[in-house]
Amino acid sequence: MALTGSFYQDGILTIRGEGTITPDDARTITSDIHARAIISGVPVVVLLDLSRINRIASAAHILFSDAARSEKVSALVCVTNHPNTTQSVRAIMALSERDRVHVFDSMREAHLFARVCAHNARAAVAIA
Repeated sequence: MALTGSFYQDGILTIRGEGTITPDDARTITSDIHARAIISGVPVVVLLDLSRINRIASAAHILFSDAARSEKVSALVCVTNHPNTTQSVRAIMALSERDRVHVFDSMREAHLFARVCAHNARAAVAIA
């Protein structure tokens, strides 16, 4: 996979790519997620823009589901419109905890949902 962009803002780590996500790509992405969570001090919301991804390798499903179950991740929000990628995200959803992985077909809807998740994560940390 060619990562075409990654940035962190307001508790949301947005990652974009194109092509195929290999297990090595998934390891790189998950290590970036954990590093950002450590730096920020609060669980992060990960917004994966998979709209230009046509395949996610099966071994990457486990890595992403492990990341979604991590205490460092508040939610894994995915944007996809390719049938193969949508099926992969559903597999990741099945492997992770309930309500930790979410799939949208629009970046706008996904970003709004991610903003709410990030707000809730910061509020939970402030209360604790």
